[in-house]
Amino acid sequence: MNFTQGRLWMALATATPTLLSASSAWAQYGLGVHTDNSSSTAATNRMPTALADVTVTEHLRAQLPLDVVLTDSHGVRRRLGDFLDGRRPLLINMAYYRCPVLCSLVSNGVVNGLRSIAWNVGDQFDVLTVSIDPHETAQDATARQARVADQYARAGGSRGWHFTVGEEAQVRRLADALGFGYRYDQRQNQYAHPAVVFLVTPSGRVARYLYGISFQANDLRLGLLEASEGRAISTVERVLLFCYHYDPQDRRYALVARQVMKIGGGITALLFGGGLFLLWLKELRRSRANASNDHAGGPGQSNDNASRAA
Repeated sequence: MNFTQGRLWMALATATPTLLSASSAWAQYGLGVHTDNSSSTAATNRMPTALADVTVTEHLRAQLPLDVVLTDSHGVRRRLGDFLDGRRPLLINMAYYRCPVLCSLVSNGVVNGLRSIAWNVGDQFDVLTVSIDPHETAQDATARQARVADQYARAGGSRGWHFTVGEEAQVRRLADALGFGYRYDQRQNQYAHPAVVFLVTPSGRVARYLYGISFQANDLRLGLLEASEGRAISTVERVLLFCYHYDPQDRRYALVARQVMKIGGGITALLFGGGLFLLWLKELRRSRANASNDHAGGPGQSNDNASRAA
């Protein structure tokens, strides 16, 4: 753990010296992250036995159970699939609305990150916040929705950012599919849980995990582009996806020099080839013009020679 991480860990531990604080500190820096994807190199680190199940097990490309039933802030029961339209990606945040520290930090980090990108909630993508506390109600979801909509301060915030609650069995199904481990601490009356958000494809498959309490605009933008699976994105955005690669060690999108070199080489070859083509075209036109002049001047030259001879 580096110096910056250590300072933040100590700040959280000082603010809430409980099991929840400890779990939050471990989780928000991705410690104890597992993966069932053999292509990923995310490391598994030791953590306290009491927090062994408070972790993230990555299920990249896994299909989420779209029949999970949740209740939105209006009190309407809806299936998870109702929040997916087959065209836009979905950002999922597992939290609970009376969380004293970590959930607010994650929520603020998501809001600040999303305010820094051009895409708008409700237009290019949606956000779904799911409470892990089965005792919370639609009224709790409504109160949090109003607060976050004010923070986000864009028109689509109230339309495309959904806040839900649900029965424990239903929420557990979704959490297990996402690989999101959490535990209720009865003594403290709080939940221990990781700090992570999930990017989901329009068809409901897990595309990417983003960890921490602060989310860089570049990671959110590229993650949403990746989760969109190429639907309705511009050519420039496709180039960005080509140039950037998600680094499982740093949990960030990194610029890949080889990809940049490929693009640079392609552009150079295109410019060089275009220049040669223009030179060839110019020379061809000049040759045709000379041939046309010679053809037009031939008879006149013969008549002049005949006149001189007479």
